[in-house]
Amino acid sequence: LQSAYGASLEAGSDYNAIILSTLVAVNGAFYIDGSDYNTLSASYLESPSGYGASLVAGADNNTVSQSTIQSNGAGAIVSIVGNGNTFVGLMLDSASGGSPGMDISGGGNTVAQSTINVTGRAVDISGSGNTLVGNYTRSIFSDTIRFAGSGNSVYGSTSIAFASAMGGLWIDFGSNSIATGCVFYNPTTN
Repeated sequence: LQSAYGASLEAGSDYNAIILSTLVAVNGAFYIDGSDYNTLSASYLESPSGYGASLVAGADNNTVSQSTIQSNGAGAIVSIVGNGNTFVGLMLDSASGGSPGMDISGGGNTVAQSTINVTGRAVDISGSGNTLVGNYTRSIFSDTIRFAGSGNSVYGSTSIAFASAMGGLWIDFGSNSIATGCVFYNPTTN
């Protein structure tokens, strides 16, 4: 698929599936606006200057799984404003730019068993009630995971920050956060 967006699901486009596909576009590879219960699986997404995937307000209860998502744009590789979405088994990569791998301002989203390797922050969460499980996150120039909302949690994950004086987890005015069974590591500082 090739257009302004690789694939765009506009308001009311519910219960659709995109499987074993390649989505490449300048504005963004995958865009969901006000659509629920959609699935994207086993696909490759790339945007040289836009989001790899963007789920805006009203994009709830969607699933993105077993896919590779790349972006070198100014925004996050994956932007999540919607609620209750699930991301499993993803490989996120950005060779340039300081933007987050995942920017989550929605609530109740889950990111599991994914690898996020970026130059900026791997996961930036300002929403509430989001869960990270079994992920490997790596950041070159920033803190790796940031919690700014309430009730966010990370379980069984490895988080590595390579920038001096940066951490694997930064709780920034967040509250009621939980981290269990994780490794937060910075090999450059003590």
